[in-house]
Amino acid sequence: MHFFVALLIPGGLILAAAAIVTLIEPWRPWLTLLGTHGPLVLLALAFLLGWRFNRSRLVYGALLLFLADRLLLAGNTTGGLASQAASWLVALVLPLNFLLLSCLRERGLFTPIGGCRLLAIAVQAGIVAHLAFEAPLTVLRWLAKADLALPKGFFLSLPVVLASGAAAGVILWRFGRRRDPLDQGLFWALASAMAALGFQGPVALSSYFFATACLILLIAALESAHGMAFRDELTGLPGRRALNEAMLRLRGPYSVAMVDVDHFKKFNDQYGHDVGDQVLRMVAGRLRQVQGGGRAFRYGGEEFTILFPGKGRQEVLPCLEAVREAVASARFRLRNAKRSSRQSKASRGKSKRTGKSVAVTVSIGVAERQSGKEHAERTVQAADKALYLAKEGGRNRVAT
Repeated sequence: MHFFVALLIPGGLILAAAAIVTLIEPWRPWLTLLGTHGPLVLLALAFLLGWRFNRSRLVYGALLLFLADRLLLAGNTTGGLASQAASWLVALVLPLNFLLLSCLRERGLFTPIGGCRLLAIAVQAGIVAHLAFEAPLTVLRWLAKADLALPKGFFLSLPVVLASGAAAGVILWRFGRRRDPLDQGLFWALASAMAALGFQGPVALSSYFFATACLILLIAALESAHGMAFRDELTGLPGRRALNEAMLRLRGPYSVAMVDVDHFKKFNDQYGHDVGDQVLRMVAGRLRQVQGGGRAFRYGGEEFTILFPGKGRQEVLPCLEAVREAVASARFRLRNAKRSSRQSKASRGKSKRTGKSVAVTVSIGVAERQSGKEHAERTVQAADKALYLAKEGGRNRVAT
């Protein structure tokens, strides 16, 4: 999927829809109701889903948004300098926390580490509340040293802009590298939170944008859970479950190719599982580039599958030959296993360059759609038989 399309859907669309809805006057009472009760309800949902699917970062993000909303409400109730101090402090601290969430690993919610993280969030909230309501003038003097002039109704300071801009930039960069749905959710949730912070209208609409930010995180967590079920973590390819569903949805002709890495067990035993994982990722990268409308899947172990909707067996043979040649021509260079971790950089570079270079090949079996109600299962079985023919014929070849 193209980067900008992957970035926009669904978080960007949710935020855009939420912004458009605020312009529809008859819906304003509903938005006020959502802004009043939405943050708390969505926080409860986040705790439930975070506990059920082991998504502690979802809980931390939702909790941060809820506390930010409560601090702004308290500041608006107090009024005066405390309101602006609370807004600027939240706008400074929230992006940095979101950046940290993007970098954290899942360690569970009800664990010692999870407890420490929750405690850290509570301590931050206490410090921000103390500064905003006990020393607002000091906060404003510090943050307003480089105040930025913006259109009427908005107020920002340079430290706030730098914190939010840097956090959004790094989260965006990490999403580009990993395509983690939660990174995308953090990016758009941060954008929604910034809209809430800059919104100078009714208080309930500010809470409405915080609720929207929490909703974006919830959907991102569901996307991440869906990805774990349907996508192979090692190679990044869709998994076997995704293949089964894709085949069952097809109604017309199609072809299936089973791809197996030749002598993979021997290769794995000789060079180690880490190198074996690198080989699988390399092969997956070549299969991902298959032409002819094919889509690659990780079937299991060292086996992959390529699905060609609407294509016959003879039509896809040139595409499969190109894939087989691409894998065979990609020489795999091994590092010297005896390197010492204390070697100098120059020595390490030399060792890497003089590492053994090995060739990796694949055998491929292809079959067209088989008749019968169990066409998907029968087609895979036929492709599997063709794969064995390729292996018996000497490997590194395509058989039908």
